[in-house]
Amino acid sequence: MTTLTIIFDDKAVGQNGEFYSPIDLSAAPSGLHALQWDGSKGWIEYAIDIDGNKEANTQITELPSWVATIQNNWATAKQTKDTLDAQAIATAQSAQQEQTAATAAMMANSPIKN
Repeated sequence: MTTLTIIFDDKAVGQNGEFYSPIDLSAAPSGLHALQWDGSKGWIEYAIDIDGNKEANTQITELPSWVATIQNNWATAKQTKDTLDAQAIATAQSAQQEQTAATAAMMANSPIKN
């Protein structure tokens, strides 16, 4: 069961507690504040309009069709983060290996022997 939170003002989307922002939310209708989904039911919260009025939350038992586009945008953001994380780890490991090799070479050429 996938949980989902969309916070429109922050352009933030969380699936199963993993949040990314900014996410393109342009697929959603205007006037929304948030969507909360627990995997089987949820609600849509509306933004306060220009006159200071706020529509009552709408209970939902299925996700609106526009949510699929937003979930795809979230997945793209996650994939980008995962790729950047993997590149950073590889770069750090390579630098550590180079440092280890340089230290070993320096120790091998040192006049001081243990």
